[in-house]
Amino acid sequence: MHGGPTSVARGDQEESDRDSRSLAISVASLTLCPSNHLRDDRCCAATVLALIELHSREPETCYCSHPGTQETQSRRIHREVVTREKGLTHAQKPLMTYQTIQSALSDDVCVLTLNRPERLNALTAEVAIELQQSINSAVEEGARAIVLTGAGRAFCAGGDLREMQEIASREGDVGAFFDEPLRRLNDLILLIRKTRVPIIAAVNGAASGGGCNLALACDLVYAAESAKFNQAFIKIGLTPDIGGTFILPRLVGWKRAAELMFTGDMVSAQTAYEIGMINGVMPDVELIPHVMSLVRQLAQAPTAAIGRIKWLLEASSTNDYGSQLELERQAQIESGKTKDFVEGVTAFLEKRPAKFKGG
Repeated sequence: MHGGPTSVARGDQEESDRDSRSLAISVASLTLCPSNHLRDDRCCAATVLALIELHSREPETCYCSHPGTQETQSRRIHREVVTREKGLTHAQKPLMTYQTIQSALSDDVCVLTLNRPERLNALTAEVAIELQQSINSAVEEGARAIVLTGAGRAFCAGGDLREMQEIASREGDVGAFFDEPLRRLNDLILLIRKTRVPIIAAVNGAASGGGCNLALACDLVYAAESAKFNQAFIKIGLTPDIGGTFILPRLVGWKRAAELMFTGDMVSAQTAYEIGMINGVMPDVELIPHVMSLVRQLAQAPTAAIGRIKWLLEASSTNDYGSQLELERQAQIESGKTKDFVEGVTAFLEKRPAKFKGG
């Protein structure tokens, strides 16, 4: 992970530039894009959809890694990195089966992957419902940290414009597309904020429109160097949704948030890091190993205390100083009643690492 500029091979940069231009939003066509991010049933991550145009070229490789299929060098490298990462490919506990996402639990870490790569993981009501179900299921099954990522080239391209056209044609009212899906997506964002375990976004590619705001709703956000972010709504005459106008100005400031939303300009992962949108940026092949290392560390932390920290941070946006001090007092009293507090103090006195259980 780094904060300074990095060198990128000319060919990769040209491909990245082409992707950026295509993500500037056009609803003229929707065609399949090749993937440079491994889809492996053994590795799950959560993806979200955004408003974007796909390349019109044919896919160069199969998304699957079954015998007899080809894979690009970047996919092979990524597969080898993932395979070396303990817990991603072994001893996983599959959770519920979903149509639009993949979910797996290993070592108290749940990895959710948005799994519509042919549509750049665009958001629909079904995606929102399944993400809610998967988060709740993960917590019920004992997950103490959750990773959200995307399958294929994109993290999430925002709202699914093809579905919008289908619903508008069927219902005779484009408003029907926005109503129910946005209600479901709003419920999802609130669930992410209220869930008492850390949720970390691993942004593997484009995060556009609602996909950008989905990532920003997570507690921590890390991105691959090739990832890009934008508030694409203005490109088709829409206003931001699923919490963008709430979270973005709190991250980058009012004026910069206004600029990003007025223009819909794409920003690189490095720029997003520098202006405070995300927590870190790293080479593409290092993204998943880095995030998995971090979430395993968080999963072994006193996660009940992390849940109270999330609650306190949420409340601070509307509280005055005195009210926040009182909430901190209450949270500290509750934290002091936990087994984790007893273990933390005991481990400190015995000069040994603490073994927290999250309660």
